[in-house]
Amino acid sequence: MLHQDNKYVVFCVLCFVLCVLCFTSCTNKGEINKKTRLLCYEKSYESIRNKEVYMNIYDESIDSIKEFSKHNLNTFAVLNDGKWQMDSLLCFSKKGDKLISLIIVQGEAYKLNNSLIYLYGVKVRDRWHFFAGPTVFLFSERYGLPPETPLSFEKMEEIATANIYKRYLKKNKKGEWEINDDFFSDLTSAAWSTKWQTNTPEQWDSIYLGIVRKKWTDHRKAQQKAIEDKRKAEIMKRYYESLKK
Repeated sequence: MLHQDNKYVVFCVLCFVLCVLCFTSCTNKGEINKKTRLLCYEKSYESIRNKEVYMNIYDESIDSIKEFSKHNLNTFAVLNDGKWQMDSLLCFSKKGDKLISLIIVQGEAYKLNNSLIYLYGVKVRDRWHFFAGPTVFLFSERYGLPPETPLSFEKMEEIATANIYKRYLKKNKKGEWEINDDFFSDLTSAAWSTKWQTNTPEQWDSIYLGIVRKKWTDHRKAQQKAIEDKRKAEIMKRYYESLKK
């Protein structure tokens, strides 16, 4: 009996120790995340050299996203189906002419997945242009929640910091943190297109402007096709109605 009691005590102590270790580990990860995020803000502000300019670009990005989603442009159309918010962290390149951030989309039960949509921004001729990059899906059950329960925006920010933004900075030879321009390789390597391989700034500007123009051209074509299809459907409807008379 005494032996069994001792086993029970040991089991309880082990459970307590494991709980403490898990809590400490989670707390440490949370603190590391906060420090990483604050450091990213600090270096990003330094790149732009002005917090007011930072906030103006932030507001401009939100206005662009709303305009894109209003017109159902490509990836942005999904934002009409659920709740979303723009991450407050904008990661600027060393020259301050490129940025990467995330649109955080909160899922809805059985309808829309939690996701992080990359937002790319490039400055061409003193004007910012924005377009969507890849989408990362975050399934609730992988984070200990039922599949129909959406992740909170705070949780998704944590995930973004730990898995995406941590690559924004690197240590230089002096051991100091600095912006890692390799973080922007998707914007500068043309990995997303085999036909665009160049390092010339003027050619890059032309490529980015071409992407923006194509996005709106495709949208206008889709709108025109929808109008024509509707007109044809109305003509056919009137035709069949006339046959019934």
